[in-house]
Amino acid sequence: MQLRPIAFIQASLTGLIVAVSGSGSLALTEAAASNQLQQSPNLLAQAPNPGNACDLDTRLAARVLSSALFDRTYSTRSLLMIEGSAPGTVLNVEAQVTTLTQAPGQFRSEIVFTDSNNRNQSEYLITSNGEQVWIYDKLGDRYFTMSQQAFDDSDDDFLIGFMASLGLAIQADFSDIEAMRQLSEAQMAVVLTESIAPCQESGLVIEMQNVNGQSYQTFNYEDKVEDVSMTGFMNRKTGRLDYLNLSGNHDGVDFLMNEKIISRTAMPEVASTTFEFIPPATAQEAEEPISVGPF
Repeated sequence: MQLRPIAFIQASLTGLIVAVSGSGSLALTEAAASNQLQQSPNLLAQAPNPGNACDLDTRLAARVLSSALFDRTYSTRSLLMIEGSAPGTVLNVEAQVTTLTQAPGQFRSEIVFTDSNNRNQSEYLITSNGEQVWIYDKLGDRYFTMSQQAFDDSDDDFLIGFMASLGLAIQADFSDIEAMRQLSEAQMAVVLTESIAPCQESGLVIEMQNVNGQSYQTFNYEDKVEDVSMTGFMNRKTGRLDYLNLSGNHDGVDFLMNEKIISRTAMPEVASTTFEFIPPATAQEAEEPISVGPF
């Protein structure tokens, strides 16, 4: 599937926050437009209650932003579920992903693809020092080196996890993250309340949903031109983003991508060597880019 999910998510969500230089005050750009997303069998919602942009729980949104963006280094564990279908072809893939990220642009991601019996099918290590990326196929014992830009432009960039990638992208785009750190949850809620565009103009649709007995407030976005939809599930109890999904049709392929975020933990500073790849003595350097998993 020639799809750039990270680019789509980034374009959709980076309008939520922008730092205003000069006075140190903060404001928001126009919120992303939204709509209802198809639900994966793995994420079945019961009894949705339609809402609108005016129903956004800004306190909850402030908690989600704080837990997702304001620390420089994170460890994120997630389950990535990808379903796709085209005439004569069906794709159903699950991957366990553990990614350590550090702004600006550094990450170390371990990706394990499993079958229906939860047996490992393939394992990869993707490492970036912010300028160069190494992809290591553990079972094949081979690696490939490329520039950070080449990886960002590839079809495999989303495999380190939507949330990890989005966090890096937003931290790179907003120079005043440090100023935002100084805001209390209540202050951030006020910024959100005052800065979100009027409901009819923004198209932001908010819904209350129950998933597996847990209460969520969701935000939804649909790009009608690209025929791609996105939804995020904000956990009302923990104040964290638990699911981030994409669905739609691209080049004749119907797809659904669902990331279930198991944990996202702010970490202390780590050694810079964490984001450098030293190939095992037995590893062979590949002459062509390594395709990660079934992609």
